[in-house]
Amino acid sequence: MNDQTVTGWGLKQIQAHGWNGYFGFALLGAVIGYVIGWFVTLQKTKVEISKIREEARKASGDNIEKLAQMRDAATSKRQVLDMAQQNMRDALLANNAGQNNVEKLRQCRDEMCGIYQNEYLPTVNTYVELIPRLSDKNEALIRAKTELIPGLETICRFLNMVNMEAMLKKIPGSQPFKLNRAGRDGLLLRIKVLVSRRHITLHWKMRQFRKTTDAYLRK
Repeated sequence: MNDQTVTGWGLKQIQAHGWNGYFGFALLGAVIGYVIGWFVTLQKTKVEISKIREEARKASGDNIEKLAQMRDAATSKRQVLDMAQQNMRDALLANNAGQNNVEKLRQCRDEMCGIYQNEYLPTVNTYVELIPRLSDKNEALIRAKTELIPGLETICRFLNMVNMEAMLKKIPGSQPFKLNRAGRDGLLLRIKVLVSRRHITLHWKMRQFRKTTDAYLRK
């Protein structure tokens, strides 16, 4: 609708109803002003909506990129932890084969503990914290199911290896590696809120993780 269309419509109304003189043209001006104002407001609204949608698309892209970066970082730290565990296995096999490598065993165990405590766990925690902030519920559930809950097995494997009784006996003065209860429970809770109650199997896996790790908690 343009100015000419509105004006033509207004003149027809004046003629049809017998409005003339000052009153008729005043009414016509008011109508034209109202329609023009409405049209301008409509156009501004469309521009604002387009701007909001564009910003939402950009934010969504930024969120996906940020999550991808943190997932890659967590995956990288898990691979580093896996390598440290492999070094530990190799050192144990060498010791079992008759080599006297107590210091090597101690070094490998300390390295493995350091990587888990200072690199792997903080990166995983950061990733888990970002998921509900940067993704919707469906995406969060997918990540919990395919990445986070399977990742709990990595922690269990680490705890089993680092606390092997046979290995501890080979390293004089070594102590079992214990988890901080608040840290363990915090990680579990952050994952749990991403999974609805109807996913019984996933909640069962988390309960099994809690049960397994209870033996490794600090008193």
